[in-house]
Formats: sequence, structure tokens, C-alpha cells
Amino acid sequence: MHDADSDKVRDSQYLVLCPECRVHLNAFVEAVREVMQLSQLQMDALLANEADPHRFDLLIHDASERKQNAKYAYLVHLDSHRGASQR
Repeated sequence: MHDADSDKVRDSQYLVLCPECRVHLNAFVEAVREVMQLSQLQMDALLANEADPHRFDLLIHDASERKQNAKYAYLVHLDSHRGASQR
């Protein structure tokens, strides 16, 4: 699936993340990964002509909701930094 180095989002020379921001970003990355894995499983089932490849639809829907929640938690936290820096 993925190697241990990709388990955590690394800082680049352009991005420094506070610990809470890193937690939110890692949660978002994991949620995206989950949606992608489920989508790949559905694609594999479709290509294999399995009888019910749509069994993944609800799982993908739920994972997509978790992804959206993680994304907005991350964005809200980033916005809190911008607000604090403007005070």
C-alpha cells in the first residue's frame, strides 16, 4: 500500500506546520487514501465482472464524508492561524 515514510506528511522548506495542524493534515491524507483504496477495490470488482461491484458505493460515500470533514477541519485550523497572525 504505502511505505512508513508516507505515513506522516513531511514539512517542506516552504511549509511549517504546528503539531495540531499536522494532526489535521495527516487525518485528511488518510481519509483521501481510504477513498482511493475503496475506489480501486470497486474498479477491480468492475473489471473482474463481479456480480455486485456496487457494494462499495456506501463505503465510498461514507469515506468521502470523512474526507470532507477532515478537509474542513484542516482548513478551519489553517484559517485560525491566519486570523491569529492578523491580530
